[in-house]
Amino acid sequence: TARRFIGAPKSEQIIFVRGTTEAINLVAYSWGGKHLGPGDEIVITHLEHHANIVPWHFLRERKGAVIKWVPVADDGSFLFEEFEKLVTPRTKVLFLDHLTSATALVFPVAELCRRARAAGIVSIVDGAHVPGHVPLDLAQLECDVYTGALHKWACAPKGCSFLYAHPTAQAWLEPLVVSWGWESDH
Repeated sequence: TARRFIGAPKSEQIIFVRGTTEAINLVAYSWGGKHLGPGDEIVITHLEHHANIVPWHFLRERKGAVIKWVPVADDGSFLFEEFEKLVTPRTKVLFLDHLTSATALVFPVAELCRRARAAGIVSIVDGAHVPGHVPLDLAQLECDVYTGALHKWACAPKGCSFLYAHPTAQAWLEPLVVSWGWESDH
């Protein structure tokens, strides 16, 4: 049901999590912990939700990475020229909202993810605020990871969110929280 609702090609590409913030942390620490080093660049827009920025700040401190902020025009349009100026061979990840919670600006994620993929940059999209506002077909979106809250999208119970991972991204995802099973001597 979730696969059809978000337009994911396969149900195996969906990981259920407790919230979008958990999904973003899972990706930041799974991917960033392995792939970021001193001087590597994280590109983020300056309109991101605070919860989305925090894991990247921690990774910047721990790994010596650099955060670069993409400005947005006063009229809310995305500044592709400024984005292109920020991208260098050291740029490793692009993180952005699909629809910002601060201004309801809809970023051109399809184009940005296409450009990121062409440059070998991992793209991570927060779709928590998209439900009912923007049609979504993840089969057509070239992002590596897309996160969202099913309770906002499909009347699922609160705390039912998802992380969509492109097959190339599934290789580097690791559990953020390990649940220990009940052990018994019986």
